[in-house]
Amino acid sequence: MDAFISEIRIFPFTYNPVGWIPCDGRELNVGQYQALYSLIGNMYGGTAPQTFCVPNFNVNGTANMAVGTGTAVTGTVYQLAKPGGIAAVTLTESQMPNHTHTFNFSNNPIPAQSSNTPKANTYFSRPYASATNVLGTAFNVQPTGNIQASLNTSALGIYAGTGGPHNNLMPFVAMGFFINYDGEYPVSN
Repeated sequence: MDAFISEIRIFPFTYNPVGWIPCDGRELNVGQYQALYSLIGNMYGGTAPQTFCVPNFNVNGTANMAVGTGTAVTGTVYQLAKPGGIAAVTLTESQMPNHTHTFNFSNNPIPAQSSNTPKANTYFSRPYASATNVLGTAFNVQPTGNIQASLNTSALGIYAGTGGPHNNLMPFVAMGFFINYDGEYPVSN
C-alpha cells in the first residue's frame, strides 16, 4: 500500500493495518517513531522531545470529524491541529425560534376542579363556587356579565424544559481513522 508517513486514512475495520496506528490520541515514543515525529511534532500533544501524540478522532467517546484548515466564509478560522465544536449544547432563550403558546379561556362558568396539574382541554373560566347559607341550604355563586381582566404573562408560568444540554451531533457512521508511520517520507515542493 503506497502511503506517505503521517497520512491519515479511514478504514472500515477495527484492527491496525501494518504500518498504521489508530488516531486515538495515544502518546508515542519519539525514538521509536522518528519519521512520524519529524512531520507532526507535538501538534497533538506529548512532551518534547521524548513523546508525542497522534491526532485524536475519538475524544470523550464521541466521533470527531476532520475539517480543512483556513478561514470559512463565516469568518471562523480553522487552525491545523486545533479541535473545535461541541457535542452537546444548552440553548438560551435568545437562541430559540419565536413561537407562541395557546391560552384557553372560557367566559362560561365551569365547576371548579381542583388540580395543580394542567390537563388537555383545561380552561381558565369565570368563577363558579358552591356555598351554604346560614340556613344550611346549598346554592351556587357566580358572577354575571363579562369579566374583563388583563393577565400578566409572567404569572402564566408557560415554561418548558429543564435547561439541560441537547445532542448537537450531525448524523454519522463510525469508522477507524489511522495514521501512517511506515510509508514514503513526503518531500516538500
